Formats: sequence, structure tokens, C-alpha cells
Amino acid sequence: MGIFDVVIEFKNFPYMPSLGSVAAYSQKASDIMNRTFMYLSKNSKIRDLPVILNKTQSCSVTIPVVQSEEDKVLLYTVTSTSLRKYLFEHYKLVA
Repeated sequence: MGIFDVVIEFKNFPYMPSLGSVAAYSQKASDIMNRTFMYLSKNSKIRDLPVILNKTQSCSVTIPVVQSEEDKVLLYTVTSTSLRKYLFEHYKLVA
């Protein structure tokens, strides 16, 4: 155990444990990423919100907001809880 490992452990800092095999370190994000996920685009309409929220059921999840359907560059994220609150406060709708 090195000095940095001791400091991390002593101060209770979060750290990334060893992945085990050397092959795991050569993986790219594209090897393990989920390509089918629910998202909103910058051009999504209010009518799209209940559809997304029904898929999340009642749990709170983070929903990515992307540039467009074709260009899925992440712009920001929004929680399903805040979307439900928005729909209820402005439209008296609950998804």
C-alpha cells in the first residue's frame, strides 16, 4: 500500500478500487455504454413529458436532455421529480 492509498483511506476519500484484470483497463466507454435510453431533446414538447414520466413510474431518475433526436449531445439533465412538480404546478397534471 502506497502513501497515497494510506491518505485516501485515512481521510475516507472515495477511491476507485482495482478493476481486477488488465483487460478491463483497455475498455472504452463505447464498449459498455447503453445506446438505448430515454431522453428529452431540446425540442421536446410538454406532451412528451407524461410519456417519459410514465416509463419512470414513481421512482426519481435523472433524465438527459440532448441537442436533438439525431445529435444526442448532452446539454443538461433534469430529474423526473422536478418534471412531475412542474406539470402539476403549471398544468395540474400528474404523470
